[in-house]
Amino acid sequence: MKLLNPKNITRPASNYGQCVDVPANARRLIIAGQIGVDTDGSIVEGLDAQMRRCWYNIFAILAATYLVIKELAHPDLLVEIQGEAVSSE
Repeated sequence: MKLLNPKNITRPASNYGQCVDVPANARRLIIAGQIGVDTDGSIVEGLDAQMRRCWYNIFAILAATYLVIKELAHPDLLVEIQGEAVSSE
């Protein structure tokens, strides 16, 4: 099991990895919940920018683990994505 924190996304808020790569008989990659935070720890402005940053973080993690997007097109590889948008108002 390998914890991974790519340098081009923000550090975790606590003592965990942004991603856990579990090599066994089959590769298993678990990505921590991502939020709209830049590498400097600042929250990007606006819902659209925050969602874009979340996806940027996810793709940065995939790139850091050498998974490419075309591999994710296989229906057996992508198990689950959960999303949530919360207003501060």
